[in-house]
Amino acid sequence: MSKQDPIELSIKIKEAAGIVARTKAGKPTDADKKILADYCVPGQDESLENYQLAAEKYLSRLKDYRENQLSVLLDNGMLFDFQGDNSAAPNDLLRGNLFAPIAKGKRKLLNRKKIGASPDGVVDFYYSGAQLDQADLDTLLVVLRVLSDGTKTGNTSKIADENGRVEYTRVRFSRYGFLKEMGRNTGARSYEWLDDSLRRLSGELSMQIHGKGKIDGPIIGKRLLDEESGDMMVDINQDFSTLFKGDQFAFINMQERLALPSGFAKWLHGFVMTHTGESYRTAEQLMESSGISTKRTRDFMRVQGTPAFVKLQDMGVIKDLEVKGQLYRWRR
Repeated sequence: MSKQDPIELSIKIKEAAGIVARTKAGKPTDADKKILADYCVPGQDESLENYQLAAEKYLSRLKDYRENQLSVLLDNGMLFDFQGDNSAAPNDLLRGNLFAPIAKGKRKLLNRKKIGASPDGVVDFYYSGAQLDQADLDTLLVVLRVLSDGTKTGNTSKIADENGRVEYTRVRFSRYGFLKEMGRNTGARSYEWLDDSLRRLSGELSMQIHGKGKIDGPIIGKRLLDEESGDMMVDINQDFSTLFKGDQFAFINMQERLALPSGFAKWLHGFVMTHTGESYRTAEQLMESSGISTKRTRDFMRVQGTPAFVKLQDMGVIKDLEVKGQLYRWRR
């Protein structure tokens, strides 16, 4: 298999999943059969079972190859190439309440507060520090876009320990350009806000891995400011980058995201991007997962929940929205 960009492999994996679905339904196309020819068992006739096994093998090979490609990048403190307006974030964090849709002035100081868990129950996530909100997630997503750009241009440097293991990747960027990409003004208060947001992201994220121990550390480490140029440098924790392994992340279109009102609508945008096909959740489940401060379910649905879902449907992010009682059902 020739070397390919991880994004190109993502497209191929999606196409391969379609081939698997068609072969399972007994309807592989001639184009599918041509792709699967190299994965069929030699000497067997063109049976449907042979194509089904070949399709599964083809999909598995693509996923393994993509994971290897990502591992090489991530193990060296780099991130793959984001296309267009995309950034990305780990699924486990987008589905939890690390970046809570809290109201202005309601930020709390957290001490090892559980903020989510992996779907398989293997990893629990805890956070210590000033509570993060959706605006802080905006900051992190743009930092990761900067890291992606730096990977392409070489505008990064590695901070390694005495054994040569990469601990942090340092990226340099213009604060002015950073704020413009976030859709914020570039006055003195915005520079102060950016510094505060990056400081909040240096709180401690703990990953408790059942049966194996834990990993503690900040998402963002040291921050440096070049007074002469006005450029800022931030160190991104390598342990955080590993959350992108295993294909467990979602692409986030920043233009879509920044067009949403801050709060639950942004949280919901990140949440739905971690799912494909049909999904459903009750209002109470969404309130618990997001950590929203509203207490009454009816008020949440009227003021935040339903308007956010309708907005995402109007934008084309989701479709086939149904609201029955307190249950939301949608498709992506």
